[in-house]
Amino acid sequence: MKKFLSIVLILVFCALAIVSCKKKAEPVYSGAVMLYAEVDEEIAKEIKSDFEQTYKGVVLDYFYGSFDRMKEKISEGYEIDSTPEADVILLSSKNKMAEILSNSWVEPYTSNEDKKVLNEYKNKEGYSPVFLIDKGDNIIEEYEIALLKGALNKGNGELLIDYLLSKKGQEKLASLGFKSVRKN
Repeated sequence: MKKFLSIVLILVFCALAIVSCKKKAEPVYSGAVMLYAEVDEEIAKEIKSDFEQTYKGVVLDYFYGSFDRMKEKISEGYEIDSTPEADVILLSSKNKMAEILSNSWVEPYTSNEDKKVLNEYKNKEGYSPVFLIDKGDNIIEEYEIALLKGALNKGNGELLIDYLLSKKGQEKLASLGFKSVRKN
């Protein structure tokens, strides 16, 4: 009996050792995310490339164009089937984002990365600036990002916002000439 118990205990310890030594599985990402961006296409391509490399399995599609055209496309989506074509919108001014907010098109989302955003850039509306352009003479243009209400790919939209606010995302944006919104 003692021999049997010893063998069982040894087998249990071996099983525990094997389980604890197994490498933790990497998260699996899939699907797509659609970004409407008011940035230069070259910047959008760089963001796309780095995002897709970070979240293998998620495809970032983007439409870059004028604010009026983005507004029109979003409005059409809500009128047709209450669903926007885009998941995330990135705009180059607070006034433009205020107009999107006034239409109730934004779904509040607080990224875990918001803790790292400098206090002067935080807001209560449920979106955060993602990057800044220093125009000189103490004029800084803020690019604002938000998750659109009813987004088909909400989870991947959240991933995109998290990525752009993350240290890695901010480093990528800095390499493109932008100023960080992060504390570190």
